[in-house]
Amino acid sequence: MAIAPVSIVRGATLGTTLATLYTSPSNITTKAGPVVFTNTSGGTVTFTVQIARAGGTTLPLISARSLAANEAYVSPELLGIVLLTGDAISASASAAGAVNVQGSGATL
Repeated sequence: MAIAPVSIVRGATLGTTLATLYTSPSNITTKAGPVVFTNTSGGTVTFTVQIARAGGTTLPLISARSLAANEAYVSPELLGIVLLTGDAISASASAAGAVNVQGSGATL
């Protein structure tokens, strides 16, 4: 099986409701690499991240983590997470349009 780099989040801006950022495709296992959350606003905001397993289990990974104005955060919580077919990463922020996300990984 070949390992191939993949952009699991090609650049997204979080809204105030949980939205899916990435879903592992059919017959593919994905391993998350660095995922960076950046606060582009002038004030402090929070963001939340969860993994939804294809079988229906939801796993909260980051709950209301604060980001100072213009702070970037590389998430150790997501680094190395393995996503099986249908597993998804979702995220939201306390202020719409304030947090950008970019992440990479590999398909196995």
